[in-house]
Amino acid sequence: MERGRRKGTPKTGGRVAGTPNKSSAQVKGLITDLLQDNAEQIRQDFAQLTPAERIKAVAQLAAYVVPRQTAVSIEQQAAIEKEGLLLFLESAPEDAINAIAEKVLEIQAARQDEARE
Repeated sequence: MERGRRKGTPKTGGRVAGTPNKSSAQVKGLITDLLQDNAEQIRQDFAQLTPAERIKAVAQLAAYVVPRQTAVSIEQQAAIEKEGLLLFLESAPEDAINAIAEKVLEIQAARQDEARE
């Protein structure tokens, strides 16, 4: 006997996309309450850690607050910067474009001089 829905049949029922899971929200609420209710004890415990332990704890906690950076190759970063520059140049005033062009020409000339040496 076949279980589930047939291929190509739209999904029906269940949570709407983007709706938070009720149990996840409850767990987050419990953890938040626990931390708030014990904030002073946590501060005292933190103060008793060695400097190395404190650094490790802060680094581990920061992962939940600070977005994690992804490794980007030089080529990828250059492509991102180029795209940003092109977007900027499309709306930049003429004098800004001219100043940028002059700087690019200066850099090119300096590189050519270095290559000759």
